[in-house]
Amino acid sequence: KSDVFVVIRVKNQEENLECIVRSVIWRFLSQNGGGKLPVILIVDVGSDDKTREISKRLCDDYHFIYYTTESKYNEMKKNLFL
Repeated sequence: KSDVFVVIRVKNQEENLECIVRSVIWRFLSQNGGGKLPVILIVDVGSDDKTREISKRLCDDYHFIYYTTESKYNEMKKNLFL
């Protein structure tokens, strides 16, 4: 398991999201010699385009990518820092 977490907050990023995520992955791999990958959490802050669908596809393609909404993310943070 990775001890590095990357949180990507997005809104209406259907045109850029996949490139952003893949850039994070490749940058991390190139800096760490192909070692561990970060856990990537995509937090959607209210998109009304295809950002959600693209995020879900990325989650299906990569076991270390997760998707959530802003309200669920805020609840998660609240529970973590009690």
